[in-house]
Amino acid sequence: MEIGGWRCHYNKIHDQVYTRTYLEYNGPSEPEQEWDDRNRMYSIYYNVMYSCNHGSQGQAIRQVAYDDMYYLIDKYAAFLGGKGSKRLTKADYYSTTLKDSVPTNQANAEVEDGLIF
Repeated sequence: MEIGGWRCHYNKIHDQVYTRTYLEYNGPSEPEQEWDDRNRMYSIYYNVMYSCNHGSQGQAIRQVAYDDMYYLIDKYAAFLGGKGSKRLTKADYYSTTLKDSVPTNQANAEVEDGLIF
C-alpha cells in the first residue's frame, strides 16, 4: 500500500517533505496520474484502524476517512442525483482538545492539530 500511512495526520512522518523525497527516489507507481488518489484510498485503511484503537480521537479520524471516501466517490463513481449518504457539515465535525483527549498516562505526549502522538 505504498506510503498510504504517511498521509495520516497522526503519523509523525505525515509532512509532505517525506512524500516528495519518496517520489523523488522511487517515482509514483502506474498509472501515475492516479497515484495521489490511490495514496488517499490507502490512507483510509490506516485511518479506520487508528480510529478503532483510539477512542478519544476515533470520531475525528473517522471523519477524515469519511471525507476521503466521499472525495474518491465523487471523482470516480459519483452518486446519481445526490442519493449518497449524508455529507458532514462543519457543524457535524467532532474535534478533540487536550482537555478531552489526553489520558493521564500520556500527559507529555506530542500533540498536533489536536491529535495525540
